[in-house]
Amino acid sequence: MRSDDARKASLKTFVDDLEADARLTASQRGFLTYYKGALDSGTKQTEDQRFLYIMDCFFTKIKY
Repeated sequence: MRSDDARKASLKTFVDDLEADARLTASQRGFLTYYKGALDSGTKQTEDQRFLYIMDCFFTKIKY
């Protein structure tokens, strides 16, 4: 995504909020910190997949 892309700004805001949630492990929060910075330079598919996995874990914890 381009650096001026509104979707990227929204994703960074979401990652920032998700990173602050105490229901995630320290390892997951650490990765989110890294991922937020990596969005500026471009992410790899494996990083995107790990982010999606963390989102899945988060929403599962909320649901149950």
